[in-house]
Amino acid sequence: MSAPGASGVTGGGPLAGAADRTRNGSLRVAAVFSDHMVLQRETPIAVFGTAPAGERVVVDLTDAQGVTVAQTMATAQTGGEHETEAPWLAILPSLPASGPYTMRVSHETDRLDFTDVMIGEVWLAGGQSNMELELHTSEHGAEAITAASDPLLRFYNTPKAGRIDEAAESASGWKPAVAPQVAGMSAVAYHFGARLRAQFGADVAVGIIDCYIGGTSITSWMSRATLVGSDAGRPYVERYEAAIAGKTEEQMRAEADHWQTVFDQWNNDVAAKTRGTGPSSARRSSMRARRSTTCCSCARWTAASSTTSTRSTRRPSARASRT
Repeated sequence: MSAPGASGVTGGGPLAGAADRTRNGSLRVAAVFSDHMVLQRETPIAVFGTAPAGERVVVDLTDAQGVTVAQTMATAQTGGEHETEAPWLAILPSLPASGPYTMRVSHETDRLDFTDVMIGEVWLAGGQSNMELELHTSEHGAEAITAASDPLLRFYNTPKAGRIDEAAESASGWKPAVAPQVAGMSAVAYHFGARLRAQFGADVAVGIIDCYIGGTSITSWMSRATLVGSDAGRPYVERYEAAIAGKTEEQMRAEADHWQTVFDQWNNDVAAKTRGTGPSSARRSSMRARRSTTCCSCARWTAASSTTSTRSTRRPSARASRT
């Protein structure tokens, strides 16, 4: 048992400790790109990651016969967090619902291949504990899990962490929403996705990006522009700016490390108490969860950093939203 926001991965993909599936040499893609992914139909498709500054990245989408369906390229821009690691953003053209495809991302001799890629409907299921409730803990969840057999309904569980954790990102991945792995999917998102599959027809894949942490402030799901433009939201931005004023990246990382250590200890105390082997009462951290949510490899650790990552794609809603 652990409180929402604890370190680790919920319903991840490849086993932790395996090779980093998001990286090959100096080339990296955001963790939301993996085997079995669904990309949004009928709109330009953004593919992004990092590579050496000034270098070219090529993205290809090929069908089962190896025929190129779409291709694009991008140049890694300067200004990344590390001198040799700069962000790139490539845009594939709009495509109708179709697949399966293979996506190849390449830079010089480095390349990453993702298989069983579908073009379909992609929705974000974001918010707090109501969205977080997983299928296996929901009413009639066991029956729903047993009956889940639709390989074109897929989901991606965003790692739950207060800041970007590349090991957790590597361990995550898209999955078909079938038994038994669908047990870790949001119950609301599962039933919503199943309705979409019925609505759009047998040939349109539906992908759900699960991104939620119970108890998070609604401000974690809103853009800076929205907050600044609101009398109610502006004080949150002002307090955040005051908290980071004059601090170096190293100082902010140290503070975040300390917060995570205290928070993880609290979770361990709770788990020990549940087993009957720990302290008589779990000590709640004084640094309670004023955590910011990272989504889909999204924001680079907004809890203590003003750095904006090209991986950032925040959604302001606590319900299922179109990506």
